[in-house]
Amino acid sequence: MLKCIISFLFILGINASLFSQLKSPYNFLSNRFGEEFTPHESLVEYVKHVAENSSQVKLIEYGRSTENRPLLLTFISTPENLANLEQIRTNNQRRAGLLPGKTDPNGTIFPLSG
Repeated sequence: MLKCIISFLFILGINASLFSQLKSPYNFLSNRFGEEFTPHESLVEYVKHVAENSSQVKLIEYGRSTENRPLLLTFISTPENLANLEQIRTNNQRRAGLLPGKTDPNGTIFPLSG
């Protein structure tokens, strides 16, 4: 999950220096990612930290796992896009043929999974 977050930040060109309070995973986590096991709750806390300290990240808990761990959706985009998530979601449904109506070619979600 952490690799996916780091990839998102890199792909979107989000520079940690833009966010005065945003810590890197290496500064936030107590262990080095990839060298030691990183507990799920530590990754969740880091994702929450990023969402709380960035206007370009929105975090939504959409459920709980069978072990009662939070299941999270992380949106990384411009503040304008994050404010219009419902319109973007509806546009994607139209593009997929699930809803009638015209589509906006600029309003597309690109899902990444890790």
